[in-house]
Parts: sequence; structure tokens; C-alpha cells
Amino acid sequence: MRYRLNEVAASFWAASRVFVGALAPRLWILSNTFWSIGFVALIAVHSPSMLTDPLMVQSIAWSVALMMGTSNMFWLVGHALVDARDTGLLQAHLSSGGSLWGFVAGKAMVVGLYNLLSLNLAVAVTTTLFGTLPAITNPASWSLGFLLLQLASSGISAGYATLLIWLKRPWIATNFMQWLLPISSGMIPYPMAPQPLKLIMLFSPLSYPFELLRRGATGTAFLPLGGDGLITLSLVATLALLLAGLLALEWGERKMVRKGI
Repeated sequence: MRYRLNEVAASFWAASRVFVGALAPRLWILSNTFWSIGFVALIAVHSPSMLTDPLMVQSIAWSVALMMGTSNMFWLVGHALVDARDTGLLQAHLSSGGSLWGFVAGKAMVVGLYNLLSLNLAVAVTTTLFGTLPAITNPASWSLGFLLLQLASSGISAGYATLLIWLKRPWIATNFMQWLLPISSGMIPYPMAPQPLKLIMLFSPLSYPFELLRRGATGTAFLPLGGDGLITLSLVATLALLLAGLLALEWGERKMVRKGI
């Protein structure tokens, strides 16, 4: 276990150095902020009255944050194994006795911290620009929701990373998934969603930690669930996704060792 923790620490350190020293992550922060502003502005053009409702502005800003955070996990964690394979790092990592989950877990931790900075900045700038003071009505609920959302997204991206190893054009799948998952998990608020989408949202495991986050930020319930039930479902969904991601990585590792990459 100590070796595995050292492996995660090494992966975290390597990924964090890239994020601190490289120009691209800083540009992504600006990009996320402009995406958030653009989405709210686009909706406001068609519904100017929305700008008079602070709750609506905050809700849409957090909805866009769900899409951006999920996208970050898919591109940066979901593509981690593909990128490492293409550079030869993955072969060297496995041949030295390293595991896939240690490699992916360290990077997921860095991306989660990056999302903490990037998404909060995007929401704060967007809400302020459109005349609403950024506020979190229930910090405990928001913090738990944000943490669980990052863990759940990491679990999905870990399993996704294993799948992408055997796809010839992984970026096509990611372009599709980065929209499909948020739309089916609360990017469109439950009361405003068409009935078929409402049913999908109730079965999407990401819907519950995101509802916990958005409810903590805005103080408004969107899914028809009480607080205790929401926390329970969020915890269960997150643990299930993390377990599924771990099992997928273990399966992928056995297959890579047996058949090659």
C-alpha cells in the first residue's frame, strides 16, 4: 500500500508541475471564463428577463461549470493513458511495476484542484458581470457537492481512459461525451427539462452530487429530493462510480500486460 501511495504522490507531483509551469492551463482558465460568459449572454439575448433574476443567473453559471468541469476531466484524465501511450511513458510505467490507477489517480487529483480554481473563478466573474453578487448560501452542502462531483467525474474518466486506449479516434468520442453527460445530469435544470430528459436525469449518477453543489450555492432545490436523501444518493453514486473506474483500470492493466498496448 505504501508503494501505491508513493505512486499516486509521484503522479500528482508530475501533473501539478505541468499545471503550474505550463502556459496551456492558464489559458484554459481564461477559456472557461469566456465559455461561462458566452453561455449566459446567449441565453440572455433570447430571454432578457433572466438577467433580473439573480437565482437564474447563478443557476445557469453553475450549469455551465458542470459542463466545463466534466469536459476537463474527460480531456485531461480520460485521455491520460492515450497521451502516455503515445509518448512511451505508459509502457515504461507498466514495465517498472507501476499501476494504471496510481497513474490516473494523481492526475485526477490535480484536475480536481484545477477545477476548484477555474470553475469558481468562471462563476464569480460571470455572475458579477451580469449584475449578481456571487454567493454560496450553504457552504457545507456546496463543498460536499463539489468534492463528490470531482470524485464521481474522476471515476467515470478512469473507466473512460481505459476504453480510449483501444479507440482509433478518441477525440471524437470525447467531443460527444463532454456534452452528453452534463446535459443528462442537470445542466438543464430538472423543472425546465422535457419529460424524457427528466427520467434520464433521475438515473444519472452525476445528477445528485451536482444537485448538492448547486443547491448549496443557490439555496434552491431542483431535483424532487430532500436533503438527507440527496446526500445519501450522492455518496452512493460517487462510491459506485469510483469502484467502477477502479475495476475498469484493473481490467485494462491486465489486458495491456497480457496483450500489449
